[in-house]
Amino acid sequence: MYRIDQFSKITHINKLLLRTWEKRYTFLVPHRTSTNIRYYDDSMIVKALNIKLLINNGVKVSNISKMSNDEIVSHVHNIEINNSHNTFVDVNISKIIEFSLTFDKDKLSELYENGISKKGVINYYRDIIIPTLQRVGILWLGDMMSHAQEHFLSSFLKQKLNYSIELIDNCNSTKDKWILFLPENELHEISLLISKLILLTKGFDVLYLGPNLPFDSLKNIDSKFFKSNLLFFCISNESLSNINNKLDILNKNFPESKIHLILSKNNKKLIENKYFLKTFSEIDTFSKYLDNL
Repeated sequence: MYRIDQFSKITHINKLLLRTWEKRYTFLVPHRTSTNIRYYDDSMIVKALNIKLLINNGVKVSNISKMSNDEIVSHVHNIEINNSHNTFVDVNISKIIEFSLTFDKDKLSELYENGISKKGVINYYRDIIIPTLQRVGILWLGDMMSHAQEHFLSSFLKQKLNYSIELIDNCNSTKDKWILFLPENELHEISLLISKLILLTKGFDVLYLGPNLPFDSLKNIDSKFFKSNLLFFCISNESLSNINNKLDILNKNFPESKIHLILSKNNKKLIENKYFLKTFSEIDTFSKYLDNL
Protein backbone atom coordinates (compact mmCIF):
# COMPACT_ATOMS: atom_id res chain seq x y z
CA MET A 1 0.00 0.00 0.00
CA TYR A 2 1.32 3.43 -0.98
CA ARG A 3 0.06 6.81 0.15
CA ILE A 4 -0.33 9.45 -2.53
CA ASP A 5 2.88 11.27 -1.57
CA GLN A 6 4.90 8.04 -1.85
CA PHE A 7 3.17 7.13 -5.10
CA SER A 8 3.97 10.57 -6.48
CA LYS A 9 7.66 10.37 -5.55
CA ILE A 10 8.33 7.00 -7.14
CA THR A 11 6.34 7.68 -10.32
CA HIS A 12 7.41 11.35 -10.66
CA ILE A 13 3.77 12.36 -11.19
CA ASN A 14 2.84 15.22 -8.90
CA LYS A 15 -0.06 14.85 -6.48
CA LEU A 16 -2.14 17.64 -8.00
CA LEU A 17 -1.93 15.98 -11.41
CA LEU A 18 -2.93 12.61 -9.96
CA ARG A 19 -6.00 14.13 -8.35
CA THR A 20 -6.87 16.01 -11.58
CA TRP A 21 -6.67 12.81 -13.62
CA GLU A 22 -8.79 10.99 -11.08
CA LYS A 23 -11.57 13.59 -11.25
CA ARG A 24 -11.42 14.47 -14.96
CA TYR A 25 -10.75 11.04 -16.51
CA THR A 26 -11.61 8.59 -13.69
CA PHE A 27 -8.03 7.54 -14.21
CA LEU A 28 -5.54 5.99 -11.73
CA VAL A 29 -8.26 6.05 -9.10
CA PRO A 30 -6.83 4.91 -5.75
CA HIS A 31 -8.33 2.21 -3.58
CA ARG A 32 -9.79 3.13 -0.23
CA THR A 33 -9.54 1.43 3.13
CA SER A 34 -12.52 0.71 5.32
CA THR A 35 -11.80 4.03 7.01
CA ASN A 36 -11.78 5.83 3.63
CA ILE A 37 -8.01 6.36 3.42
CA ARG A 38 -6.71 6.49 -0.16
CA TYR A 39 -3.95 4.09 -1.21
CA TYR A 40 -2.28 2.68 -4.33
CA ASP A 41 -0.86 -0.79 -4.94
CA ASP A 42 2.07 -2.33 -6.86
CA SER A 43 0.10 -2.82 -10.08
CA MET A 44 -0.84 0.87 -10.08
CA ILE A 45 2.83 1.82 -9.67
CA VAL A 46 3.66 -0.18 -12.79
CA LYS A 47 0.78 1.33 -14.74
CA ALA A 48 1.70 4.87 -13.65
CA LEU A 49 5.33 4.38 -14.70
CA ASN A 50 4.16 3.27 -18.15
CA ILE A 51 1.80 6.23 -18.38
CA LYS A 52 4.62 8.59 -17.46
CA LEU A 53 6.74 7.13 -20.29
CA LEU A 54 3.94 7.69 -22.81
CA ILE A 55 3.39 11.27 -21.67
CA ASN A 56 7.12 12.00 -21.87
CA ASN A 57 6.99 10.80 -25.46
CA GLY A 58 4.14 13.04 -26.55
CA VAL A 59 1.03 10.92 -25.95
CA LYS A 60 -1.84 12.92 -24.48
CA VAL A 61 -3.28 11.80 -21.19
CA SER A 62 -6.80 12.14 -22.63
CA ASN A 63 -5.88 9.41 -25.14
CA ILE A 64 -4.08 7.25 -22.58
CA SER A 65 -7.13 7.30 -20.31
CA LYS A 66 -9.11 5.50 -23.03
CA MET A 67 -6.52 2.72 -23.49
CA SER A 68 -6.70 -0.70 -21.90
CA ASN A 69 -3.70 -1.78 -19.87
CA ASP A 70 -2.58 -4.07 -22.73
CA GLU A 71 -2.71 -1.13 -25.13
CA ILE A 72 -0.62 0.98 -22.76
CA VAL A 73 1.99 -1.79 -22.50
CA SER A 74 2.03 -2.16 -26.29
CA HIS A 75 2.63 1.57 -26.79
CA VAL A 76 5.43 1.51 -24.23
CA HIS A 77 7.05 -1.40 -26.05
CA ASN A 78 7.08 0.65 -29.25
CA ILE A 79 8.72 3.55 -27.41
CA GLU A 80 11.49 1.29 -26.09
CA ILE A 81 13.02 0.98 -29.56
CA ASN A 82 13.74 4.73 -29.47
CA ASN A 83 17.45 5.06 -28.75
CA SER A 84 17.48 8.62 -27.41
CA HIS A 85 19.30 9.05 -24.09
CA ASN A 86 16.31 10.36 -22.15
CA THR A 87 14.00 7.59 -23.36
CA PHE A 88 16.63 4.95 -22.59
CA VAL A 89 17.03 6.27 -19.05
CA ASP A 90 13.29 6.57 -18.40
CA VAL A 91 12.53 3.10 -19.77
CA ASN A 92 15.29 1.41 -17.80
CA ILE A 93 14.38 3.08 -14.51
CA SER A 94 10.71 2.21 -14.96
CA LYS A 95 11.41 -1.38 -15.94
CA ILE A 96 13.85 -2.00 -13.09
CA ILE A 97 11.17 -0.87 -10.64
CA GLU A 98 8.51 -2.96 -12.39
CA PHE A 99 10.59 -6.15 -12.54
CA SER A 100 11.60 -5.72 -8.90
CA LEU A 101 7.97 -5.38 -7.82
CA THR A 102 7.07 -8.53 -9.76
CA PHE A 103 10.25 -10.49 -8.88
CA ASP A 104 10.91 -11.10 -12.58
CA LYS A 105 14.59 -12.09 -12.53
CA ASP A 106 14.77 -13.13 -16.19
CA LYS A 107 13.42 -9.84 -17.52
CA LEU A 108 15.50 -7.83 -15.06
CA SER A 109 18.64 -9.70 -16.14
CA GLU A 110 17.89 -9.17 -19.83
CA LEU A 111 17.28 -5.46 -19.25
CA TYR A 112 20.50 -5.13 -17.25
CA GLU A 113 22.68 -6.96 -19.78
CA ASN A 114 21.28 -4.89 -22.66
CA GLY A 115 21.86 -1.72 -20.65
CA ILE A 116 25.51 -2.35 -19.80
CA SER A 117 26.23 -3.47 -23.37
CA LYS A 118 25.06 -0.04 -24.56
CA LYS A 119 26.45 2.20 -21.82
CA GLY A 120 29.12 0.19 -20.01
CA VAL A 121 28.85 -0.94 -16.40
CA ILE A 122 29.94 2.25 -14.64
CA ASN A 123 27.87 4.61 -16.82
CA TYR A 124 24.83 2.35 -16.44
CA TYR A 125 25.10 2.51 -12.68
CA ARG A 126 25.62 6.28 -12.71
CA ASP A 127 22.74 7.08 -15.09
CA ILE A 128 20.26 4.29 -14.31
CA ILE A 129 20.87 2.26 -11.16
CA ILE A 130 21.67 5.03 -8.69
CA PRO A 131 18.68 7.23 -9.72
CA THR A 132 16.47 4.13 -9.47
CA LEU A 133 17.70 3.32 -5.98
CA GLN A 134 17.16 6.92 -4.95
CA ARG A 135 13.55 6.71 -6.08
CA VAL A 136 12.66 3.37 -4.53
CA GLY A 137 14.71 4.17 -1.44
CA ILE A 138 12.00 6.67 -0.55
CA LEU A 139 9.66 3.72 -0.15
CA TRP A 140 12.05 1.21 1.34
CA LEU A 141 13.33 3.58 4.02
CA GLY A 142 9.71 4.13 4.97
CA ASP A 143 9.02 0.40 5.15
CA MET A 144 6.30 0.77 2.53
CA MET A 145 7.83 -1.60 0.01
CA SER A 146 8.26 -5.27 0.79
CA HIS A 147 11.62 -6.17 2.30
CA ALA A 148 11.59 -9.16 -0.04
CA GLN A 149 11.44 -6.82 -3.06
CA GLU A 150 14.25 -4.71 -1.65
CA HIS A 151 16.46 -7.75 -1.07
CA PHE A 152 15.61 -9.15 -4.49
CA LEU A 153 16.90 -6.06 -6.30
CA SER A 154 19.90 -5.36 -4.06
CA SER A 155 21.01 -9.01 -4.19
CA PHE A 156 20.68 -9.02 -7.95
CA LEU A 157 22.79 -5.86 -8.32
CA LYS A 158 25.47 -7.02 -5.91
CA GLN A 159 25.76 -10.31 -7.78
CA LYS A 160 26.16 -8.49 -11.10
CA LEU A 161 28.71 -6.05 -9.69
CA ASN A 162 30.77 -8.82 -8.13
CA TYR A 163 30.81 -10.63 -11.46
CA SER A 164 32.15 -7.51 -13.22
CA ILE A 165 34.72 -7.06 -10.46
CA GLU A 166 35.95 -10.64 -10.75
CA LEU A 167 36.78 -10.07 -14.42
CA ILE A 168 39.42 -7.50 -13.45
CA ASP A 169 42.84 -8.75 -12.34
CA ASN A 170 44.95 -6.15 -10.56
CA CYS A 171 47.09 -8.55 -8.52
CA ASN A 172 50.31 -7.01 -9.80
CA SER A 173 49.18 -3.39 -9.66
CA THR A 174 51.90 -0.84 -8.89
CA LYS A 175 49.37 1.89 -8.06
CA ASP A 176 48.32 3.00 -4.58
CA LYS A 177 46.34 0.70 -2.31
CA TRP A 178 42.82 1.60 -1.25
CA ILE A 179 40.90 0.29 1.75
CA LEU A 180 37.11 0.32 1.25
CA PHE A 181 34.49 -0.27 3.92
CA LEU A 182 31.15 0.83 5.35
CA PRO A 183 31.01 1.67 9.07
CA GLU A 184 28.43 0.18 11.38
CA ASN A 185 24.82 1.08 10.51
CA GLU A 186 25.79 1.76 6.88
CA LEU A 187 24.33 -1.29 5.18
CA HIS A 188 23.85 -0.20 1.58
CA GLU A 189 26.75 -1.92 -0.13
CA ILE A 190 26.00 -1.29 -3.80
CA SER A 191 27.65 2.14 -3.95
CA LEU A 192 30.75 0.76 -2.22
CA LEU A 193 30.96 -2.01 -4.82
CA ILE A 194 30.64 0.57 -7.60
CA SER A 195 33.56 2.46 -6.04
CA LYS A 196 35.59 -0.75 -5.96
CA LEU A 197 34.82 -1.38 -9.63
CA ILE A 198 35.90 2.16 -10.58
CA LEU A 199 39.17 1.81 -8.66
CA LEU A 200 39.98 -1.57 -10.17
CA THR A 201 39.11 -0.35 -13.66
CA LYS A 202 41.65 2.44 -13.21
CA GLY A 203 44.34 0.00 -12.09
CA PHE A 204 44.38 0.53 -8.31
CA ASP A 205 44.81 -2.22 -5.72
CA VAL A 206 41.82 -2.61 -3.38
CA LEU A 207 41.41 -4.16 0.06
CA TYR A 208 37.64 -4.55 0.37
CA LEU A 209 36.32 -4.90 3.94
CA GLY A 210 32.61 -4.67 3.12
CA PRO A 211 29.67 -3.26 5.11
CA ASN A 212 28.95 -2.81 8.82
CA LEU A 213 32.60 -2.68 9.93
CA PRO A 214 33.31 -1.64 13.55
CA PHE A 215 35.90 1.14 13.52
CA ASP A 216 37.87 -0.46 16.34
CA SER A 217 38.61 -3.46 14.13
CA LEU A 218 40.64 -1.27 11.76
CA LYS A 219 43.54 -1.28 14.23
CA ASN A 220 44.10 -4.95 13.38
CA ILE A 221 44.93 -4.24 9.72
CA ASP A 222 48.44 -5.25 8.68
CA SER A 223 51.02 -2.44 8.82
CA LYS A 224 51.71 -2.75 5.08
CA PHE A 225 48.37 -0.96 4.52
CA PHE A 226 49.15 1.99 6.80
CA LYS A 227 49.91 4.29 3.87
CA SER A 228 46.81 3.28 1.94
CA ASN A 229 43.98 5.55 0.83
CA LEU A 230 40.84 5.02 2.94
CA LEU A 231 37.36 5.27 1.44
CA PHE A 232 34.07 4.91 3.27
CA PHE A 233 30.48 6.19 3.07
CA CYS A 234 28.61 8.12 5.71
CA ILE A 235 24.92 8.39 4.81
CA SER A 236 22.81 7.27 7.77
CA ASN A 237 21.88 9.73 10.51
CA GLU A 238 23.48 7.52 13.13
CA SER A 239 26.82 7.53 11.28
CA LEU A 240 26.67 11.26 10.70
CA SER A 241 25.98 11.96 14.36
CA ASN A 242 29.50 10.88 15.34
CA ILE A 243 31.40 11.37 12.08
CA ASN A 244 34.18 13.40 13.71
CA ASN A 245 34.82 10.65 16.25
CA LYS A 246 35.20 8.20 13.37
CA LEU A 247 37.66 10.49 11.65
CA ASP A 248 39.66 10.79 14.88
CA ILE A 249 39.97 6.99 15.03
CA LEU A 250 41.11 6.80 11.41
CA ASN A 251 43.68 9.54 11.88
CA LYS A 252 45.05 7.78 14.94
CA ASN A 253 45.35 4.38 13.26
CA PHE A 254 46.35 5.61 9.79
CA PRO A 255 48.33 8.82 10.33
CA GLU A 256 50.05 8.53 6.94
CA SER A 257 46.89 7.76 4.95
CA LYS A 258 44.52 10.07 3.14
CA ILE A 259 40.86 9.70 4.03
CA HIS A 260 38.19 9.82 1.32
CA LEU A 261 34.59 10.18 2.39
CA ILE A 262 31.42 9.97 0.32
CA LEU A 263 28.41 11.80 1.73
CA SER A 264 25.74 14.22 0.57
CA LYS A 265 26.67 17.83 -0.15
CA ASN A 266 24.37 19.05 2.62
CA ASN A 267 26.26 17.07 5.26
CA LYS A 268 29.78 18.28 4.46
CA LYS A 269 29.33 21.10 6.97
CA LEU A 270 29.29 18.52 9.80
CA ILE A 271 32.98 17.73 9.32
CA GLU A 272 35.55 19.70 11.30
CA ASN A 273 38.32 21.42 9.31
CA LYS A 274 41.24 19.71 11.06
CA TYR A 275 41.20 16.52 8.99
CA PHE A 276 43.32 15.59 5.94
CA LEU A 277 40.22 14.65 4.02
CA LYS A 278 38.72 14.55 0.53
CA THR A 279 34.93 14.38 0.15
CA PHE A 280 32.76 13.38 -2.81
CA SER A 281 29.06 13.40 -3.56
CA GLU A 282 29.00 12.07 -7.12
CA ILE A 283 30.56 9.17 -9.05
CA ASP A 284 31.91 11.39 -11.83
CA THR A 285 33.75 13.63 -9.36
CA PHE A 286 35.36 10.62 -7.70
CA SER A 287 36.29 9.08 -11.04
CA LYS A 288 37.90 12.30 -12.33
CA TYR A 289 39.81 12.67 -9.07
CA LEU A 290 41.32 9.21 -9.58
CA ASP A 291 42.42 10.12 -13.10
CA ASN A 292 44.71 12.78 -11.64
CA LEU A 293 46.43 10.50 -9.11
